[in-house]
Amino acid sequence: MNRLRTVHLVIGTLGFLTFVLTGQYMHWAHDHLHGMADGPRLLYRSSHIYLLWSSLLNVLLGCYLNPLRNGFLRAGQSIAGLAIIAGPFLLVTSFFAESNSPNLGQADLASCNPSRACWRWPSRAVLAQIACAWQ
Repeated sequence: MNRLRTVHLVIGTLGFLTFVLTGQYMHWAHDHLHGMADGPRLLYRSSHIYLLWSSLLNVLLGCYLNPLRNGFLRAGQSIAGLAIIAGPFLLVTSFFAESNSPNLGQADLASCNPSRACWRWPSRAVLAQIACAWQ
């Protein structure tokens, strides 16, 4: 098994364990998010689910990733793979930092997009990985 597959598998497994722990955090520290304002509750839950998604994607790549033969596409696949490895770390940051943001209610209503920079990069990395793997 190549080294990148092993790293994906380890990061995905640790990310899944972190997903379980963030669920316990919401259960014990925030009482199942009952009585919480809609904005923070939505961000906690969405970050929690995105963490699961990113972790399972890493596990999937750890099990089935095959390096491409084309040099350009292989380089793109490696770069996208490294960005996907960073996904769980960025999403844990999103879970704790962006869900408690003091300017959460000050989102730009024209774009309907609160500033969630930690969420954007993992989702773009997935699109890059799909583009490189498309044959």
